[in-house]
Amino acid sequence: MKVKRQKTCRKLMQLYCSSYNFREPYQLVMDGTFVNVALRYRLDLRSLIPSTLAAQVKLFSTPCVAHELRSMGKEYAAAAAACKQFEQRRCGHRFGTKASDCLKDLIGETNEHHLMIATQDKALRTHMRAVPGTPLVYLSGSVVVLEPHSQETLQHVQDTERAKTQASAVEKKMIEAVVREMANVNETPAAAAGVEDTGLGGAGAMPKRKKVKGPNPLAVKKPKKEKEAPAKKVKRKLDEVEDTAEELGSGEADKKGGKKRKRATKKRKLMAVAATVGGTAPAGDESD
Repeated sequence: MKVKRQKTCRKLMQLYCSSYNFREPYQLVMDGTFVNVALRYRLDLRSLIPSTLAAQVKLFSTPCVAHELRSMGKEYAAAAAACKQFEQRRCGHRFGTKASDCLKDLIGETNEHHLMIATQDKALRTHMRAVPGTPLVYLSGSVVVLEPHSQETLQHVQDTERAKTQASAVEKKMIEAVVREMANVNETPAAAAGVEDTGLGGAGAMPKRKKVKGPNPLAVKKPKKEKEAPAKKVKRKLDEVEDTAEELGSGEADKKGGKKRKRATKKRKLMAVAATVGGTAPAGDESD
């Protein structure tokens, strides 16, 4: 349970540190009711409070608190003596001022000194909850308890964060001035002369049209070659057969005519080539 309380206190104090600039060591001001209950349970406040808050804490009291305890009789004499053992925070009040009024003056309306208040007085705690950013500590039996954030504290944090995202009065004036200047610069001569602006950019000006772009040639598939029709393929083969038959027929006609074709041997071919190159006729032809 002690570890859980420490985690809870650290989470609560984290908001005060981030939004209200609380820093260690924290300053805790105690009144007479808190010190009196601690003496009744024989609590060592110097070690108990820092261990509960998991942070360094300075304990304070005020002269008004000690004077009020002494005026209440012998029953509170020990509490008055215990208050003198803690560091006294100057309040500037004369003797006779109530301890509750003294603590209210120390806190003020904004708690500019970042003080924590430890009291058992319920009316005083109710008053302190209305001041944003004021941590309150009290004793539940022998356990030190840090109160959760009040609604005023949470609302003040939300308003502060919202104000950071909005423009200030000076910034709004600057924005309005810039908008007016831009409106004057963008005003066309036709609008200044009282002529209706057609949005074409000038008298007789035609709006530019975007050119129609073709597809990316690298992304287009190449056209496929048309396949030859079966009828054309058959006709072509028939023509080739007819040409072959004509050649065969002409060869047979030459044989019937009595002409004898000479077969050119390899030797005669070489001789014909050499004669052509040398400019002389082959020997076989001369003999013929």
